Amino acid sequence: MNWTKEQQEAIELRGKNILVSAAAGSGKTAVLVERIKRLILEEGSSIDRMLIVTFTNAAASEMKEKIRKAITAEAEKQTECSENLIGGKERTAFFKRQMNLLSTANISTFHSFALEVIRRYFYLIGIEPNFKICDSTQETLLRGEAMDQLLEELFEEGDERFFRFLQCYSGDRDESRFRELLNNCYNTIRSLPEPFAWVRKSVERLCGEDSAGGEKTLGFIFELAVEKLASAEMMIGHNRKIAVENSLEGLADLSSDDADHIDALKSIIYGADTCEDVYEHFREALGTFKLRTMSSKIFAAAENGETLKKIVTDNRNGAKKIVRNLKEVYFSHSIDSVCAEMAKTYDSALYTEELLKRYDSIYSLKKREKNLADFGDIEHYAYTILKNREAADFYRNRFEHIFIDEYQDSNVIQEALVDLIRRPDNLFMVGDIKQSIYKFRLAEPEIFQKKYSMYASGEEKNSVKIDLNKNFRSKQPIVDFINCIFENIMTGYDENAKLYAGNQDADMCCAAPKLLLTQVPWEENSEIDEELKNIIKAEKEAYAAAAVIRDSLGDIIFDSKRGMERPLEKRDIVILMRGVRNYGDIFYKILGENNIPAYIDDNDGFFDTMEINTFLSALYVIDNPKQDIHLLTLMRSEMLGFSIEEMAAIRIQFRESSYYDAFLSYAENGKDEELSYKCRASLEKIEDWQQLSKIMPLDKFVWKLMIDTGFYIAMGAMPSGSQRQANLRALTDKAGAYQAVSGSSLYGFIRYIEAVKEKKVTMGQVKLLGENDDLVRIMTVHKSKGLEFPMVILSGYCRKLNYSTAGKSPVFHKDLGMGFPIVDPKAGWYRTTLLQNMIKERFRKEEADEEKRILYVALTRAMDRLVLLGICPDIKKELDKISAKIPSNESYWSMTGRAIRENYGIGVIDDEKIKGLSKGKRRSIESMLHILDECSNIKVPSEIERMMNFRYPYEDDLKARSKYSVSDINSSGRRVIEDLKQPAFAEAKEKMSSMSRGTIYHAVLEHMNVASAAGEGESYILGLLKFMTEREIITPDEAEIIDVEKLKAFASSSIGKRIASAKRVEKEKRFNLRTEHNGSNVIIRGIIDCFFEEDDGIVLLDYKTGNYNAQKDDIKMRYGVQMELYGKALEAAYGKRVKEKYIYLTDSGRIVSV
Repeated sequence: MNWTKEQQEAIELRGKNILVSAAAGSGKTAVLVERIKRLILEEGSSIDRMLIVTFTNAAASEMKEKIRKAITAEAEKQTECSENLIGGKERTAFFKRQMNLLSTANISTFHSFALEVIRRYFYLIGIEPNFKICDSTQETLLRGEAMDQLLEELFEEGDERFFRFLQCYSGDRDESRFRELLNNCYNTIRSLPEPFAWVRKSVERLCGEDSAGGEKTLGFIFELAVEKLASAEMMIGHNRKIAVENSLEGLADLSSDDADHIDALKSIIYGADTCEDVYEHFREALGTFKLRTMSSKIFAAAENGETLKKIVTDNRNGAKKIVRNLKEVYFSHSIDSVCAEMAKTYDSALYTEELLKRYDSIYSLKKREKNLADFGDIEHYAYTILKNREAADFYRNRFEHIFIDEYQDSNVIQEALVDLIRRPDNLFMVGDIKQSIYKFRLAEPEIFQKKYSMYASGEEKNSVKIDLNKNFRSKQPIVDFINCIFENIMTGYDENAKLYAGNQDADMCCAAPKLLLTQVPWEENSEIDEELKNIIKAEKEAYAAAAVIRDSLGDIIFDSKRGMERPLEKRDIVILMRGVRNYGDIFYKILGENNIPAYIDDNDGFFDTMEINTFLSALYVIDNPKQDIHLLTLMRSEMLGFSIEEMAAIRIQFRESSYYDAFLSYAENGKDEELSYKCRASLEKIEDWQQLSKIMPLDKFVWKLMIDTGFYIAMGAMPSGSQRQANLRALTDKAGAYQAVSGSSLYGFIRYIEAVKEKKVTMGQVKLLGENDDLVRIMTVHKSKGLEFPMVILSGYCRKLNYSTAGKSPVFHKDLGMGFPIVDPKAGWYRTTLLQNMIKERFRKEEADEEKRILYVALTRAMDRLVLLGICPDIKKELDKISAKIPSNESYWSMTGRAIRENYGIGVIDDEKIKGLSKGKRRSIESMLHILDECSNIKVPSEIERMMNFRYPYEDDLKARSKYSVSDINSSGRRVIEDLKQPAFAEAKEKMSSMSRGTIYHAVLEHMNVASAAGEGESYILGLLKFMTEREIITPDEAEIIDVEKLKAFASSSIGKRIASAKRVEKEKRFNLRTEHNGSNVIIRGIIDCFFEEDDGIVLLDYKTGNYNAQKDDIKMRYGVQMELYGKALEAAYGKRVKEKYIYLTDSGRIVSV
C-alpha cells in the first residue's frame, strides 16, 4: 500500500506517545493495524504484550479480525521466503504463537479490560469475582426501584428539608423533576474517578473562596465574554462589509466606531489586573456601553437603502443585545454580592449530597442482592484496584504498547485508568475530535483537545501529534463543500484540520453537492396544529427525497473500490436524519409507496419504527386518552383509520381546547354526521380496550390488540411486512418479559418503556434484511458513523435543533461544579445564580459544538453524491433572511445556509417536481375505485371471464397437512361441552390450569408402580413424590397438587388390580399412524398414556384433567375420536385387538369406559 508521509510517520515512529488526529476517511484503522502488524512481524513484539482498546464489542471484534488477516497474510509471505533460512523455523513458530495468542489478546472495550483487571485482582477490593453484568435494561429498572424506595423513605420520614427541596426544585404535581435532578447528577459523578469526592468539593466551593471569586470560575466567565463579544464583532463586521459593497462612507465610519467600542471591552479582559479587578472594571464598562445613534441619511445613496438599513439595524441591535445579556446574566452584581448569593445555595447542595449518597446506597444494595455490577461499577472497581501499586505495576510491565482507538470518545475515568498503567512513552491514541458525537454518553472530547494542544506545543518532550487529513473516501467537490462549511462554523478548523482529497480518481464522475429546499403546503397564517404541521412537513420532505432519488438512480458514478464506472443503485443511497423518531417511518412509507424500497437501519430504533411507535401510541391512549400526540398517531393509523383531512376537519370546528377535547366534542356535535359517527365508534373501541387491559395478562392483551384491530395483518401487507411483524412479535415478547418481572400493569409497562428511551438503552429492531439488499437505508447520523455511502441525503436540514433547558432546576458540570438557583416557593419566584448560568451556558456551547460535529459526520459519509434537504414556510423570505442574518446555532440551515448560498447557491424542489408521486394508500384506493366505476359497463370477453372465474379442482388438498396430532383430529367437528367446569370450591383451591395439573399427574402416573401403590398405600406415594421432587422431575409446589387419596383409590380399583397383574404394561408410548383424513392420506402422531396386555387382547387407558362434572356420554362425545385413533394405532402396531378403552379422570378420581 502507498502510505502518505503522515501515515508513514504514524506507523513507524517509536519511543514516543503519539496522538493521531485522523480526519474522516483518512485510513486511521488501516494505520493502526499496520503499526501493530509491523511491531509483531518486524520487531518481534508479542500481541499479548499489547493493550488495544476501542469503544464497542463489534469494533473490537472487527479490529481483531483485521489484525488476524494482516498477520496471516504477512506471515505466509515471509514463511515462504524464510523457511529454509537460518532462523526461519523460529520465525514460523513465532507467527503461529501469535495466531494462538490472538484469541485471548487484550483487544477489547474499556469495560472488557476492566473486567479482566477485576477477575485477576478482586481480592484487593474485597468483592467476589462471580458477579453478573447488569445490562442497560436491568440498570434502568433497578435504578427506578431504588429511586422509588428512596422517595418512599423520604415521605415516611417527613423531614422538612425534603419537602422544602421538593417545593424549590420539583414542583407540586409529582416528583418527576426530583427524579430527573438526582439521576442527572448521579450520571455526571459516575463518569468521574472519585464521584463523591467531587460532590464534596463542589458543595464546599459554594461557600469557599472559589464560589465566584476564584480564578477558575472567573476565568471561565472571561472566556465566555470573549466568545460572545466575538459574535458581536461578527455582526459589526457584516455591517462593514455592506458599507464597502455599497460605497457607504457614513456606514463605514459608524461601523468602525462600533468596533472600537467592542475592542475596548475586550481590552479590559486582556488587561494585566487581578481577576477580581478585571471583573469589576468589565462590569463598570458594560454599564456605560453605548453605541452611537445611527442616522438614516447614511443610506440615502444606496438603491435599496431601506433594506440595507434594516439589516444594519438588526446587526447593531444584536451586538447591543449580546452586551446587555453579559451585563444582566454574568456581571450584574459585585463579586462580594455574587459570592454571598451563591453561599445561600450551600444548604441545598449539602442536602443533594446526602440524597445522592442514600440513592447510591440503595441502588448498590439492590445490585448486591442480585449479585450484579453495572458498567459504572466495573470501571470504578478497576480504577480502585489499579490505584494499588502491585496491580498497576503488573499491567505497566505487561503492556509494552497501549493503543486507544476512537480516543475522542474517552471519558474521565477511562483516561484515569490508562494513566495508572501507561509508561512515559508507550501510548498510541487515534481519533478525530470533529467526530466526537457521544457527549450524551458522557464522552469528553475536551480530553482529546487538551492533549492535542499539549502535544502540539511541545510541552511534553516524549509526545507528538500527527495529523492525517487526506480523505480517501469522498470526491473532490464533496471535500471542497465540507471545507467551505466548516471553515465558517467550527472552531479550530484550520489547515491541519481541513480535508484534502486523497484518491487519484477524486475528480472522476463528480457532481457538486446541493442544498435543496421545498415549501410547506399551507398558508403562513394557517391554524393547523403544530403536531399536524410536523406530520405534513415530514410527508412533503419525504416526497422531495423520493423525487431526488428517482432522478438520481442510474446516474453514472466512479466506483473507486472496483475501479470502474457504474450506475447508481438504491443500495448506494442513505437518508440520514438527526433522529428517526416520528420521521423515519413517514419516509419509509412514502418511499415504499413510490416503488423505492427502504429500510430503517437503527440499532437504537426499535421504539422509533413506524409499527412500534404507532402501536405504542395506542397503548399510551388506552392508558390515558388525554395525550394529543399519541391520539393523533393512533387516529392516523390503520387501527382507527382517520385521514389527515378528517383530523384537520375536527380541529377546524373545535379550535380552542386540546385535540382530545375537540375529538370528544366532534363525536357529539360534529358537522359531518359520518365523521361524527366514526369518532363515536373510535371512542367506544378505546373504552373497550381499556376494560380488556385491566383483566387480561399484559402480553396476551398486547397480542389480542394487534390481531383484533387488524394492525398486525396490515403491517404484514405493507412493504417489508415480515420485518414489521417481527418487530411487533418482539414487542409482545418484551411485554411478556416485563410481566414476568414486574406484573401486568399497562401503566407500569409504559413507564418502563419511557425509562428505556430516556436511558437510551440500545434496543434495535429485529433484523431480517442483509447489508447488500437493493434498498435505500434510513438511519440516524449516529448510526452512520464509521460507514460510507456513494450517495448521502441529509434530511431535516431546516429543522430546529433541540437543546436542553434547565429553567430553575439545579445543574451539574464536571468542571464547574453544582449550580443552584435562589428559590422562594412561598412568594413564587426564583432567581438564577451566576454559577448556574455559567453551567447552563457551558452546556449550550457544548451541545452546539456537538451538533456541528454531528453535521460533520453526516457530510463526511458521502463518497460521490451529497444532497441536503430542508423544508421551510416561505423559501423567498428564508433566503433573504439567511443572507442578512449572522449564522446562529438554531438549525443546520441557520449555521451554514449563508455560506452555502454564497458559494454554491440554493436549489428548490417545487410541487411540479414531485408530481406523479404516489400520495399514499388511501388516495391510491380512491383512484382504483374511480377506475372500477368507469369500467363497470365495459363488456368482458367470455374467455377472460372464464379465466378470471377459474377454480382449481384440488383446492381442498392445498389446505390438507401431511401430519396431524391426535388432538387436531379429535377437535375437528366436535360440539362444545358446557358443563365440564369444576365446582366453585375446587376452583378456589386451584392454583394451576388444568393443563398444568394434567402434566403433573401424567408424570406421577408414569413413574408410579400400581402394585406398590395398592400394597403400601400412602407411604409409597409420598415416597414417590419425594423422590420425583429431589430428582427435580416435579417441583415441591407441583407435588402438593397431587391428591394422594385419589391415587390410592385408583391403584386399588379393578383397573388398578388388572394393571398390577398384567403380563405387559406400557406407559407414554409414542406412535405415528398412516390413515385417511378428509379424503387425503395423512400421518397422525400421538402419545398413549397407558395400555396393558391380557390373554384376550389389549386394554387402553388415558388420563384426563379438568372434567370434574362431565357426564359419561359427554366424555365419550369429547374423547371418542381420540380413543378410537389410539386403538387403531395399537392394533396396527401389535396385531392384537383392543378389547376395552377407559379414561381416568384425575380430578374426580372416576374411571369411565369409552
